[in-house]
Amino acid sequence: MCYVIFYTIVKYLVTTEYNFFNIKAHFIEKINLFIEIFIFYYHMVKVLFVCLGNICRSPLAEGIFKHLVDEAGLANIIDVDSAGTSGWHIGERPDPRSIDVGLEHGIVLNSFGRKAINHDFAEFDYIIAMDRNNYLDMKAMPGSRKNGAAKLFLMRDFDDLGHGQDVPDPYYGGEDGFTHVFELLDRSCRNLLQEIRKTHHL
Repeated sequence: MCYVIFYTIVKYLVTTEYNFFNIKAHFIEKINLFIEIFIFYYHMVKVLFVCLGNICRSPLAEGIFKHLVDEAGLANIIDVDSAGTSGWHIGERPDPRSIDVGLEHGIVLNSFGRKAINHDFAEFDYIIAMDRNNYLDMKAMPGSRKNGAAKLFLMRDFDDLGHGQDVPDPYYGGEDGFTHVFELLDRSCRNLLQEIRKTHHL
């Protein structure tokens, strides 16, 4: 992201026509603009949801949380993503059953599978694991031990009705399992958003 923004700055400055009298004013104006963009981007609150394959639970959590963030008018302040601890489904769409249960509640899942990486602990403020195994896999990454690393939680640390429990993997079950997972995620995501708003004064 830094390289993209830097390239944009250079390209914009180089292609802008200046003359002897306005070069200083234009340069200062453009630099101030891009400083504001940098400050805005790096002050966003960034949340990453993680499960095993990134096709069932975490993309559904991402979709639910994005929906809640949009409803709260915070889409320009809170950035949301998801990933898997495995690399089994990189580039794949979410499981059709996750897509369907999302649509039943007016939520569109448009993410593509990716693998969680060490740099995620520097990129995000919160990493939310769906179960204990996902949590331990993320905690084992070297990035989790660096200063300023993302805060790591279980999804149901934010569930009043099952604090600290796992979000079960519905992959090998039927549609009822996905409905149950949606209910757990929706409840937990609402409480997570409240906690983030409180912590960051949003």
